[in-house]
Amino acid sequence: MLDNALDAAFVAPATLCPEDVATLEDKSIGKINSWYWDFGDGTSSNIKNPLPHTFPAPTASREVFYNVRLRVTDIYNCSDSATERVKVVSTCRIGVPNAFTPNGDGKNDYLYPLNAYKATDLQFS
Repeated sequence: MLDNALDAAFVAPATLCPEDVATLEDKSIGKINSWYWDFGDGTSSNIKNPLPHTFPAPTASREVFYNVRLRVTDIYNCSDSATERVKVVSTCRIGVPNAFTPNGDGKNDYLYPLNAYKATDLQFS
C-alpha cells in the first residue's frame, strides 16, 4: 500500500426486512481521520462504524431502495467515497399464492414462495 493511498469501502446488507437493523462496517484503507455516512433516508453519522441503523419501512410499494454513501477524508485532506444500494422490503413473511397461470404470459407463470428473503434452507414441493 502506498503511504498516501485512500480507498473508501464498506459492507452493508443487500436486503432488509422491515424489522431489521442494518450493521454497516467500514472497510476503507488509508490514513483516515474523518468519516461521513449518508444513509439515503435523511439521516447521517460521522463515526467510523455507525450504530446499527433502522431504515423506514416501505408504505406505498413492496420495496424501497436506499443509496448508502460513505465519504472518508485522510490526513492529507484527500477524500474518496463509496456507495452501496440497500433494499428494504415491506414484508419478509413467506407467502405462497393459492393459484398460478402457467400460460407463458409472464404473469403468475410459476408457483413458488414469495418474500423468503431470510430463508436459509427452503424446500418447496
